[in-house]
Amino acid sequence: YPNEILGEDFQKYNPGNLSVLARVGDTKVRLVMQCHPRKEDAKKYFHMPMGKTEAWYIAKTRDEEGQEPCVYAGFQKHVTPQLWKELIEEQDVSRMLKCLHRIPVKEGQMILIPAGMPHCVGPNCLFLEFHECNDVTIRVEKHINGMTVTEEEMYNGLSQEDGLTLFDYTTYSEEEIRERVLMKGTTLEKGGDYQLEELIGRQQNDSFGVNLLSLDGSWIMGRQPYHRIVIAVDGDIILETEHGRETLIQGHGALIPAECGEIRMTGTKCKAAIGIPFLPN
Repeated sequence: YPNEILGEDFQKYNPGNLSVLARVGDTKVRLVMQCHPRKEDAKKYFHMPMGKTEAWYIAKTRDEEGQEPCVYAGFQKHVTPQLWKELIEEQDVSRMLKCLHRIPVKEGQMILIPAGMPHCVGPNCLFLEFHECNDVTIRVEKHINGMTVTEEEMYNGLSQEDGLTLFDYTTYSEEEIRERVLMKGTTLEKGGDYQLEELIGRQQNDSFGVNLLSLDGSWIMGRQPYHRIVIAVDGDIILETEHGRETLIQGHGALIPAECGEIRMTGTKCKAAIGIPFLPN
């Protein structure tokens, strides 16, 4: 039932696939420096309708071994395509990492990483990732936590020349990168039992949105002509429709089909993140 699950317009756009996905990551060490294709590059090189913009909701942080929780995103002002290529060929990982902005993070923050932007998650972060329906990754490190990868694996089957064109070489000052990737919540609805915030909306990107529901009682999720993903990020939540009820355990997710009617969400001092797909334009 693709039309009923995805929504008719989304079935036309990306047949047989969700248009917003979610996963959880937990970092003991820094992840590999990488980027993902923009829509135009995904179509050109991989025959896919969607690129991969992604976003990280920082659910928890730790402070182990003196390593501050952080993420890396966006090129610093001194970076050029030629410098980036030279450092990759030399595998000067220390200087490569200094090409990116290091941003300390804390619990409850939302970070948006536009497709093409170089990035990686630093250590000690438990994060919920929302992203477009694409998992093509361009990596720039040959040695990753004890593993050695081939050039084919680094550039997802592309040549180095083509693979490096997938990076967005926009450079940022410290102030500019924070404005670009650190999201500020906007209240959409508020009642005695709940608050619904928009963490990512259409003003920030054309791929997906993320809302955060803070709940101490009940809230009604209305029907929409598109699918959604609900993740319990803090506490358990009861989902109830006219057909029955299910408990969404903390850390678990639920797919809400387009044809689903109203859902009553009930919980005590809990939070849920809601992923919403967008159609381009």
